[in-house]
Amino acid sequence: MSKGSQDYPAQKSDPAPANSQPAGEISEVGGVAPAPGNADRSPSPAIPPAAAQQIQHLRKRLEEKDAQIAQVMDAYRKLKKDSEKTRQRLEQNQQRVFAKSKTDFISRFIDVLDNIDRAITAVENNFDSDSVLQGIILLRSRLVQLLREEGLEKIFVEGQPFDPTHSEAAVIEPVDSQAEDNFVLRELQRGYKMKGALLRPARVVVGRFQKSQPEGSADPSANGESEGS
Repeated sequence: MSKGSQDYPAQKSDPAPANSQPAGEISEVGGVAPAPGNADRSPSPAIPPAAAQQIQHLRKRLEEKDAQIAQVMDAYRKLKKDSEKTRQRLEQNQQRVFAKSKTDFISRFIDVLDNIDRAITAVENNFDSDSVLQGIILLRSRLVQLLREEGLEKIFVEGQPFDPTHSEAAVIEPVDSQAEDNFVLRELQRGYKMKGALLRPARVVVGRFQKSQPEGSADPSANGESEGS
């Protein structure tokens, strides 16, 4: 072995490719060499600060709108609940008022019922046609007064032109005078109004005028037939 070989012993090293280059070092053409295993991964783009601030602002606005919607929904539920309670309370009040009005109305007729009982007793003990008639007239007057105070009105139709809005023509009766045509001749059943509204129509007899042919006049067609024969 030569002296040169003894002073500089040969070292064993792995052969490297001619174009090999340590990872992370700058290549001759510029740029950073990719690390092993990350050759297919591209770095995520960085969000500009202005865009990130805008996104954060929009998220905050969205959260505020959600909170406002939640408040509106809570207020709506509360209002609906209060409205339902108010409606129920009004219905109960109306029912109480109606029941009281009905009781007061019926109680006013108790006096009339007492007077009818007294009249029946008087007739059973000592019948007197005049006193009975007077008693019935007084009872009717008292009853009419009570009904008037409640708003009952009689419809006056006899001798008036027939009005189908508050009367029913039960009978059509021929009349000799044209002045009585379509007029109410008689009243079969009285009609009433309650506080201006029709409660029961009147049933009446209505006159109907029909022209009569003069005596001696005949149907022209009949005369023609007789002359032709």
